[in-house]
Amino acid sequence: MVLKPRMNAPDWTAGGNEEKAAKCIKFPPDRESGYDPWFMEEYEEDCLDICNGTWDGKVCPMRQQCLEFSIINNEAYGVWGGLPPHDRLVMRKARRQNPYMEIKWHPPTPRKPDLSEEDLLDLEGGDELEEVLA
Repeated sequence: MVLKPRMNAPDWTAGGNEEKAAKCIKFPPDRESGYDPWFMEEYEEDCLDICNGTWDGKVCPMRQQCLEFSIINNEAYGVWGGLPPHDRLVMRKARRQNPYMEIKWHPPTPRKPDLSEEDLLDLEGGDELEEVLA
């Protein structure tokens, strides 16, 4: 999360057009209980399936815009643009070397079982990240 976004969020509702709206809006967070599947590691696979069309055969129409928003705004947690945090971290690191690199979706890579989101944040400044993800 950034304090001041570098890029404004797209209109996730696509102006009310359900065919073009982000699929995640059908699964809103519950503010009272704190439930938000898009930011809960135990629901990561389900969220990836929803974004990437494995769940219903339709890729989220906002997936690319969501991915661009998350990379530009350094979103470190949750599922964004059909990718988990560790894949987006690799993309953000690559963009530091080449700021004009195209932000392009790729199939999610498996998370190492012993690698948590906190570990990813600790590694973000280090050079050993590719070794850890390999």
